[in-house]
Amino acid sequence: EDVLALVQLLDASLQLLQSMCQWVSLQLLYGNEVVPLCCMLVGDPDTRVRACECVYLLAQRSVDGMGKAHSGKPNMDDEVTTAQVEHAKAQLRTLVALLAATPLGTAEFLLENEDAYRFAKRVSQLVAAIGEQQVTIFDPAGGYNGEVASVTKRPPGPELDGALATYTQLVLTIAAHPSASVAISPLRAIRAMLRNEAVRARAPFAEVLPSLVHLLLSKLPRVYEPAFLRDADAEHVSAKFSELDFDEEDGFRAFYGVFRAASTQLIQEVTKIDPLMAMEAAQQIAT
Repeated sequence: EDVLALVQLLDASLQLLQSMCQWVSLQLLYGNEVVPLCCMLVGDPDTRVRACECVYLLAQRSVDGMGKAHSGKPNMDDEVTTAQVEHAKAQLRTLVALLAATPLGTAEFLLENEDAYRFAKRVSQLVAAIGEQQVTIFDPAGGYNGEVASVTKRPPGPELDGALATYTQLVLTIAAHPSASVAISPLRAIRAMLRNEAVRARAPFAEVLPSLVHLLLSKLPRVYEPAFLRDADAEHVSAKFSELDFDEEDGFRAFYGVFRAASTQLIQEVTKIDPLMAMEAAQQIAT
């Protein structure tokens, strides 16, 4: 009973924290170590979903916006220093390392465990939010006030390269997930990194581009179609996940149209960067 009461108390506290993560000043949230606290709770099966949701809401608010109200105007009540922003970015890099070390479970396990599958989808959304809104945590040229400094003045060190390498591998792992609902979110993060020249040029990201193109091309066949569609392969594990997420054809068709469009767009963007690499990946898929 004591354990159950403690879990219920933690759940209620995290619900309250969820609402706070959407409006309380970022310097207050990061200054009170909200991210490390949630990192600890992500490791507990009883609190991990709610803790992940808290950090997801926090990650949607760029740390480069610290010291600004929702209107974008300076918030004079809270003076923000470079050290505060760098401290927040360090917490987010620690979060990335934790997520990379957190197993989501096998496909067979997720198909049988609704809570674990919901956690996997939330982790996917959190990883995407980090890539979309917090890409400057990997970018030495990203200024804390939105200004961009010269890359030559602040070259990336081993810590930033290591964090970027961990993050890109995490993105690829989740994008390769057999569930389309899990795999779709990291595509937004990939697009954000492709459009950030400082990140795109770095070795940890550039080295995974061939694997990325190969993965995206392999996602185009209709292996995700649920069994209730006549032309579906009911035995494919991706189709089984689609059966969990959709119960009618129109909903799945609309979702998968977005999924394929996002994948195709990324392939086009990578092709503009390195046409030869994209062609070689296509040849590997075809043979």
